[in-house]
Amino acid sequence: MTDLQSWVRAGFQLEVDVNDHGLAEALTLRGALWRVLRASLDGNPLPEMAISVLNSAARTAPMARQLDRSAQGWRWQRPVSLDEVMSAVARDAIELLAVEDRSRLRECAADNCALVFFDDSRSGRRRWCAPQRCGDRIRARTYRSRQKTPG
Repeated sequence: MTDLQSWVRAGFQLEVDVNDHGLAEALTLRGALWRVLRASLDGNPLPEMAISVLNSAARTAPMARQLDRSAQGWRWQRPVSLDEVMSAVARDAIELLAVEDRSRLRECAADNCALVFFDDSRSGRRRWCAPQRCGDRIRARTYRSRQKTPG
């Protein structure tokens, strides 16, 4: 299983086939998304070529939600293609960049994490990509350093 298949399984609870062409397309989309986020974080104009890649991926038909029989929830229509997953990612990125307050985009404050996140906290002061990930690690490291006896 490729890293991309593992990512789709973890993020969407879906299985997709990945061939060399699909992997290359996903890497192109990831690179474009990173360039757009980086420009936004730095307060620079968004790169036109990266915007073009996002827009192109978003034009693919997205995954479709299906109401479950109990009408209590939904599931993804199956089968799902990698192109549909990448379209969902591109559409979410476009919505985030075009609709949400981009000043709430943040880089994780952990020195060993390169993730970017949207700070949806009330105060707008969130520092880590996820409290249970980097936040807990930093708090534990800080606690251990305070507990060390001088010596």
